[in-house]
Amino acid sequence: MMSPYMFEHAGLGKDRSSPDAEPICLQLPIANREVVNISLARAANVYMQTHYNQISSVYHLASTLEVEVPELVAAYRQVYSRDIGTALKLKKLKAAQRLLAQTSLELKEIAREAGWYEYYDFLAAFRHYVGMPPAAFRELPYSEQISALTLPG
Repeated sequence: MMSPYMFEHAGLGKDRSSPDAEPICLQLPIANREVVNISLARAANVYMQTHYNQISSVYHLASTLEVEVPELVAAYRQVYSRDIGTALKLKKLKAAQRLLAQTSLELKEIAREAGWYEYYDFLAAFRHYVGMPPAAFRELPYSEQISALTLPG
């Protein structure tokens, strides 16, 4: 069962004109499953955009949005034609790329700042999706770093 508060968790929940207002999604009738899936996928995407570095897994995200994992995975895939776990990884990798290009933080600190709980998972994902280790990416000229920020997601 989907939580009526899913938008509130994503920072979208209350009508800001009244401090006592109920969450917006309680005021709207839900027409069908497709509308629910679109709403859920969008709420997940908004939450990932702003909290990617605090989300440890898809299970954590589903728990935050108060939905079951299979429901979240199916809704996200239906709306965005992409696996939600991959989308989360790509958001974290883009953040790591920006930190590598714009700061002199150590690699382990960059991994933490970008939301990776395991350093070696960060290294493996970076190599897989970017095609080189983070240290090699950092050594690229800035113009090449910027053009490399075109990961999908």
